[in-house]
Amino acid sequence: MQDKTLSKNYINSKFFKTKAMSNIVDLLMHFTHLLRNFVFALIIIIAFVISIVLVDKGINAFRTEKLPALIDTYQIVSPSMTPTIKVDETVMVRRVDYKNLKKGDIITFKSSDPRLNGMVITHRINEVVKDKNGNVSFITKGDNNQFVDEAKVLPSNIYGKVVVKIPFFATIKNMFSNPIFIAVVILILFGLIVSRNKKKYTDKEEEVELLSFDEENIEII
Repeated sequence: MQDKTLSKNYINSKFFKTKAMSNIVDLLMHFTHLLRNFVFALIIIIAFVISIVLVDKGINAFRTEKLPALIDTYQIVSPSMTPTIKVDETVMVRRVDYKNLKKGDIITFKSSDPRLNGMVITHRINEVVKDKNGNVSFITKGDNNQFVDEAKVLPSNIYGKVVVKIPFFATIKNMFSNPIFIAVVILILFGLIVSRNKKKYTDKEEEVELLSFDEENIEII
């Protein structure tokens, strides 16, 4: 009777251990599957955007009057737009017709202030100005600045309107440019694949082991 009970306990113990490990591996593989699909979709979107930008760049090469990039990114290096846009955050800028810009829009532009020596600035439009000849210019101001910018922004100096900010873009870019990080990611993915294959092999082995037991040695209550 004791031998039969031990045999049953052994089977139960092996079953629950295998089941627990199986659940962990399944969870990890499910996460990997979701991550893979997300990365795949992200790559497709990025490739699509890059293709459009490259086509526009090619067309722009034949234009008499060159236009800014259709879509571009800029890293913020000063706290002038805090807390709306913080230092080291990256903004994505889309080329727009200056006629569609209005007060409150955030734009990226080349400063005409001689003290800034053509620095690229990202500030909010504080006022749209039109002179008697109908020429439009913009008065801008950083959200964190007390006063408006001294130099007006001309339409020809505008790179585009900020459409989205990417808080960790610079960090992510630096991470994926680091070969050590890439190697760690590859090792993790490889480990998950090996674990998955090992799980399948273990399941088959356990199934054979359980079937090999003599039914007479199993106590059924």
